[in-house]
Amino acid sequence: MIDYLDWLKFELDDKKMVDIRNHISSILELSGSEASAYNIAALLLDCAALDRKTIDSLTFEEAKQAAINQSFNSLSDKAFLKIKNLIKTVDKDQLNRAAYCLSVDGESTPISIIRLAISLLNIDRGDSVADLCCGGGYFLTEAYKQESTIKPYGCDNDSKSVELAKARCRAIRIPEECIEQADILNALGEEFHRKFDKIFSNYFMGLGLKTLTNEQLNYIQNLRSKYKFSSLDWIYNIAICKLLNYGGKAVAILSAGSINNKRDESIRKKFLKTGLIETVIALPERMFPYYKGLSYLVVFSHNNRKVKMVDASSIYTPDRRINTFTIDNLKEITSLVNKAEGVEVSEILTSEYTSLDPKEYLYNDFANIDNHPFKEYIKCIIKGRILSAADMDNLVVNNFDGDEEYKLITPNDIQDSVLFDSNLYIDPKKMDIDMDKLEIRNGDIIITKGYPFKYAVADNLYNNHLYPSGNIYVIRLKENSISPYYILAFFDSKLGQKELERAKVGSVVGILSSERLKQIRIPALPTDKISLIANYYSNALKEIKIMKSEIEQKIKDKNNCLERYFN
Repeated sequence: MIDYLDWLKFELDDKKMVDIRNHISSILELSGSEASAYNIAALLLDCAALDRKTIDSLTFEEAKQAAINQSFNSLSDKAFLKIKNLIKTVDKDQLNRAAYCLSVDGESTPISIIRLAISLLNIDRGDSVADLCCGGGYFLTEAYKQESTIKPYGCDNDSKSVELAKARCRAIRIPEECIEQADILNALGEEFHRKFDKIFSNYFMGLGLKTLTNEQLNYIQNLRSKYKFSSLDWIYNIAICKLLNYGGKAVAILSAGSINNKRDESIRKKFLKTGLIETVIALPERMFPYYKGLSYLVVFSHNNRKVKMVDASSIYTPDRRINTFTIDNLKEITSLVNKAEGVEVSEILTSEYTSLDPKEYLYNDFANIDNHPFKEYIKCIIKGRILSAADMDNLVVNNFDGDEEYKLITPNDIQDSVLFDSNLYIDPKKMDIDMDKLEIRNGDIIITKGYPFKYAVADNLYNNHLYPSGNIYVIRLKENSISPYYILAFFDSKLGQKELERAKVGSVVGILSSERLKQIRIPALPTDKISLIANYYSNALKEIKIMKSEIEQKIKDKNNCLERYFN
């Protein structure tokens, strides 16, 4: 319960809501272990639907029955009095807000995303409006507040969410029958017999096939034979578009991987060729409590020959736990959407991996810069060895006696583009032939696979034999092709950082793709300029390494000053 109360403390921090938080805190404490935040939230929403006369005449037995209906039985006399006092002293909007905050458990759609979706859907009078994977039903109730003539429908697989959504509907007089427990993937199995004018869906981004039931796998069986896909995002999108009336609009939230990874390319092409993609908006990081990476909002409609590309990744207002959109932020984003001219579908289809990332089309930083793909300078890319815990126990020793040292390099050994000494010694007698082939050489570029990317140049190895761990790439350049220090200087630049971002794949965690790494564009400067930059960068790294070593020594001296005094 403490986690939910902490959440309430942050969300309900204005003075008007302090009493609500105190009341809810008491209700949770008095209701015992059976009560959950969802139970209390649903009960509060039912109370919000009552008028004042009903509240005044509400008996304990009636409240007890309401509590039982919300799946907990331990409502005490004191808890009942707390609830009765709460709903008599605050208005319904505050009670609704309290219930919403209480029900947020890391799976709900943030209100700023809901408001952006509603503004893009252009909901009209009498529209049939669906929230597929509706959670607690907050999108439908927000849409209903803006246009009370809509015909709402919501479904979710989770029974707990369905009950909460029904309670939220009851609180603002929406018939609760519009909410049902159902799976939108059923639409792929012809079990949905209705369509909608406007659809919103915030399904779980980046889910894999392992999360599906056997019944769900049967629904998508024919799709698996037609398309390759790494996440279920586009499978959900197929179901959404299948339920969309011609001339309607749908909004879905997608993970970064499904927008630009290789495995989803064929299914993205299908959507583009059939004209189903209207708009793609790059959202800021940390827009969701359960997902910290980049996400994308996609608008689906029919007969689109162009796709509006909008980069809203820098338009946000930082909040305590997540980023959010203010009214001004929403106005700025919708203005960008309205002004966007759109990118021809034919251009997107010929782009690398058929990427739908707006940044690929909005910015051409290399328009006036001569450049070559990184692969022209690369001899080979060596992937580090993935070692199990048993492998590590077998290979790694506390120290190694001998003239030559054998060490394993990990991302922790790279700081500020400097490769520092590793303390993971390897017993060379236990290395197999495959690992021996991975040895790092002077002049190799070492770069981590995981984001944020770290990189360094291996130099002055002397009698050190270094080997990359599984989360590291070793880039070996062609002899006399280009200085590795010039490459690192480019990586450190703003332009280089953007190129590394382009090479990142993954639905949730950003991973550097070796194939995309080869496609990074390297500015082709005159040889004398490259040498000048490389020498300056190399000397700067040497100074950094010396200064860091001196700082480390000073820290050790500080920590041991008392011991030196006694000695």
